[in-house]
Amino acid sequence: MAWLLGWDYNVAFMPYGDWWRRHIRALHQFFNSRAVLSYEPSKLKACRGLLQNLLKTPERFSEHIQFSMARVIMDLKLWFIPLILTSPQVIYAIDIKPENDFLVDMVHVAVEGAGNTILPGKLTRLFPVKYIPNWIPGIPFKKLVKKYKEPTDAISDIPFNTVLYAEQEKKNIDHSFVSRSLERLRTLKNPLPNEEAVIKNTAGIAYAAGAGTTFSGLIQAVVASVLYPEVQKRLHDELDTVLGDRLPTLADRKDLPYFNAFCYEVLRWRPGLPLAVPHAALEDDIYGGYFIPKGSIVVADAWYISQLSTPSPLLCKFTSVNRSILRDEKYGPNPEEFNPERFLQPGTRAPTEQFGFGRRICPGRFFALNIMFLFMASIFKVYEIVPAKDENGNDIPVTDRFIASGVTFFLLRTFYTIDIYPQSGDHNIVSTISSEIFETRRPKKNECDEAPTGKS
Repeated sequence: MAWLLGWDYNVAFMPYGDWWRRHIRALHQFFNSRAVLSYEPSKLKACRGLLQNLLKTPERFSEHIQFSMARVIMDLKLWFIPLILTSPQVIYAIDIKPENDFLVDMVHVAVEGAGNTILPGKLTRLFPVKYIPNWIPGIPFKKLVKKYKEPTDAISDIPFNTVLYAEQEKKNIDHSFVSRSLERLRTLKNPLPNEEAVIKNTAGIAYAAGAGTTFSGLIQAVVASVLYPEVQKRLHDELDTVLGDRLPTLADRKDLPYFNAFCYEVLRWRPGLPLAVPHAALEDDIYGGYFIPKGSIVVADAWYISQLSTPSPLLCKFTSVNRSILRDEKYGPNPEEFNPERFLQPGTRAPTEQFGFGRRICPGRFFALNIMFLFMASIFKVYEIVPAKDENGNDIPVTDRFIASGVTFFLLRTFYTIDIYPQSGDHNIVSTISSEIFETRRPKKNECDEAPTGKS
């Protein structure tokens, strides 16, 4: 079903082989633990913009986070590719706009489509229903393909084609992952076949993944802070003590143990992909006394594993799972309770199950953790988040209800109404952010040489 929706360029759905390895190699070069540090200017720019937007329209915080997450990916991926927009005298970068940007909208429609349709047992796996006419009843996937394929293709095609157009027109473009990779490709005497497709696919994957599950984690963190105000109070205290009257950077992460524990607890408490992405057994295997035939669909139950205090490669054949059974207490008492102190205990491991397992572990995990830290540390340094009031002045209850968007993609859909306002004395931090911070300087050539090239 993935290829019908246009997701064949996503490594999560590619079969294991050389084509998959070429994409993973490119993604690892772009998102390894060292490379992600060079993207801090893009993250800071989007983060400061988020703080300003929250000050202006706090009731739209979910939209602001969604926009800022997408902005980071687009900015670091393309680094100011010139586009002539409505004003002919002004040359703009691909710097997405907060009001109804179509790329932001499209990526969320595309990810929604993946969650709703890319599941084991779909009819398309049984026989080639691609060729069944649309008028035959009982074939609803045709409508889903029509709805989701165009946005899925667009989030990969449009930004990449923009770079190609800029290069063909010999516009004065700055370095980016895409432009540098294309430059390198043209210098190779014997490039691998379809190398341009690998570059395009890698960039598209980065945008789709970052604007999906990472956004979900940020919203979960906001909701957790409202449900557990004592946790939020401790976050404020630690941030004020360490940062004083300035905003955080990645360099502060090592000095904020409770905040790091908070980020880990968000991942453990509500993993964005509770059943990860289905795998297929490459050969017959026996695990825990169970025979797993070659070709079986296998699901790593991240929801359960994230509750355990010791790693356990618990794999189960695809089935319906009872949440109450899987909320095991081996991660400490009350696994349903949000408690960052779990990760302040010696020997407690990080909940890496959020990012998958083995050779298919998410290559963007370092980037995602850095984003969560910067965005949430900045928000909690400046703002207090509380339940909104009803017409009688009473708190409107906030719950953490979820709606499953498919089985493997469990994107958070919370039911809440909250209020955000500056902490006492911190209003000026936001209002006095200078244009120098917003217009984070672009990397010079020698600085770009330190960034990954996307070599595959």
